[in-house]
Amino acid sequence: MMKAFIWNIRSVKSQKAFQRVQMLNKYHKFSFIALLEPFQHTRHINRYRSRLQMPLMFHNCNGKIWLFVNHGFIATLISDTEQQLSLNFCSQTLGISFLVTIVYAKCDKNLMMDLWDDILSLSNGISRPWILEGDFNVVSNGAENLGGIPVVAADVEDFNNCVEACDALQIQYKGIIIPPPSPLLSYENRNSRLQRPFKFLKFWIEYEDFKEVVRRGWDSSFTNNPFLDYKRKIKQVKKALTIWSR
Repeated sequence: MMKAFIWNIRSVKSQKAFQRVQMLNKYHKFSFIALLEPFQHTRHINRYRSRLQMPLMFHNCNGKIWLFVNHGFIATLISDTEQQLSLNFCSQTLGISFLVTIVYAKCDKNLMMDLWDDILSLSNGISRPWILEGDFNVVSNGAENLGGIPVVAADVEDFNNCVEACDALQIQYKGIIIPPPSPLLSYENRNSRLQRPFKFLKFWIEYEDFKEVVRRGWDSSFTNNPFLDYKRKIKQVKKALTIWSR
């Protein structure tokens, strides 16, 4: 069983907070630990890695996301922005690989849209398990809001559209919950372990009806939402080409 710990710690310099992380890690032996808003310069990250006794460490470009990886995994950086950190994990014991994306979203709506674009781009072509988790600074429905800033319906809609476009499914988890200022959510790609990756064969373009198959798939009408439209058009074209090529 793989265990992970994600916490908006709001300063690793608080001894009680980081000691809590150390204590939990000693007991649970987490596969990886993600700390959001460490409020510490990244030049000090190695000191905290050493205290956790984990061999690998990563951080995103603005230092808002710190990630520590335990023994038994090979981790490779895939994407790094101010709002997300994505790595490919390979379990040396289980022999499986999967993608992990840790999110710390900004509160500005326009910057959030940049994050949804990044997540959508990452989702394209995924053929392996994908764990998407972190602080999204938005809720998926009004019932999740536990006070604070009122829920903005448009932000909720944008977030849910992104989740749907990525074929993501909120996963259940066991363990403790440390209440953050906004929800820490975990998602996985619902199709990542079921579908074979689509493979485009170059010689297809030599057939006269190839362009027509692509055009019909792309011209399929869905909604006016760019997230859903783009994702569904790609999937429709792949499906059409797969059937046509048999």
